[in-house]
Amino acid sequence: RYMYISVFGASLAFAVFAEWCFLHKKQWTVFLVTIILFWVGVTSFVQIPVWKNPVIFWSHVLKFATSESRAYYNRGLAYVRLNKDELAIRDFTDAINTGLTSSYNNRGGVFLRTGSFQPAIDDFTKAISINPKNEKAYYNRGCAYLKLKKDLLAISDFDQAILLNPHYEKALMSRNAAFSELKKSEVDAIKQGTSDQILAEKQDQPFYDLGNSLAQQGKFALAIHYYTQAINQNSKLEDAYTNRGNCYSEL
Repeated sequence: RYMYISVFGASLAFAVFAEWCFLHKKQWTVFLVTIILFWVGVTSFVQIPVWKNPVIFWSHVLKFATSESRAYYNRGLAYVRLNKDELAIRDFTDAINTGLTSSYNNRGGVFLRTGSFQPAIDDFTKAISINPKNEKAYYNRGCAYLKLKKDLLAISDFDQAILLNPHYEKALMSRNAAFSELKKSEVDAIKQGTSDQILAEKQDQPFYDLGNSLAQQGKFALAIHYYTQAINQNSKLEDAYTNRGNCYSEL
């Protein structure tokens, strides 16, 4: 049950050797096999507690490999399941520091769960910068914005998550929740922005121009959304990055 797959071949070879020894009934080989079996039994018995739970196992791994980022990450996940948030944050931080940058999204999730919304947003933003196609990071950041009552920013992030994954049910439901928090005037502005988007597509007008128009109207969150759309169409559109950054600074 507790055998590593990597030693299966060696165990099979030992079994063949043991069978040969007992068949030929050579006294010294039987004695040797007995000693080996006793040693394997004792060491296996001592090792069993290591498998008691994921925290103990990955802590054992880290005794011998302190720079193993995957071990920190996996132990962090175990702490999350045990609701030990501070320990989970510490392990995800160590995972990041040892090179596993995908842990930003996980650490942000713990920050979000504990009510530390701005640190969560910072981590999700970092995760997005590393992987712009990470729909979960957009969704999570949208949830954090929603908690801070920044509903337009939340809708923008939920839109981006849905754009990346049209079947993302949680993002669709959360976007509806964000809409319900908005005032009627803000909802009308977003609907008008959607109409403008459809018109822009029919006239073959770039999303970039629509972003500029919305930014001039002071609708910075909507402008960010359409600058992002423009960047998705053309990742080399430098002005879109600049203007989107300017909009973020206005929020």
